[in-house]
Amino acid sequence: MIPAVRAFVTELGSDDLACCDRAGLADRFTAVREAKSALAAYEAELVVAVDRLDDRGLDGAGMLRVQGRMSSKAAARTARTAARLEEMPRTAEALAGGRITAEHAATLADAAEVLDPQVVDEELV
Repeated sequence: MIPAVRAFVTELGSDDLACCDRAGLADRFTAVREAKSALAAYEAELVVAVDRLDDRGLDGAGMLRVQGRMSSKAAARTARTAARLEEMPRTAEALAGGRITAEHAATLADAAEVLDPQVVDEELV
């Protein structure tokens, strides 16, 4: 496991939720949403990096299925979104920053299949 991820997981395990009031719990929900978005953005970067390899190994969707243990359908959708995010830097930045969720990014990527990706990136994010 990447050391920073291990440290994060350890930190989560030591967080005493019983000591939190509603505001503290709400803050943690926000932090979880932001972390999920950041991980989704990182995962998209991994998919693109794998797809750029010229080694005849699995493509990004294949790595998501095997290493990420995703269903074929989820892996294909995630890989399509990852490919679109390359053309949509504002959307990718919003995902990495936790301002949108992976579901929002996927919806925007779907819109970019029909509309100009630049228009989606500039006007819908």
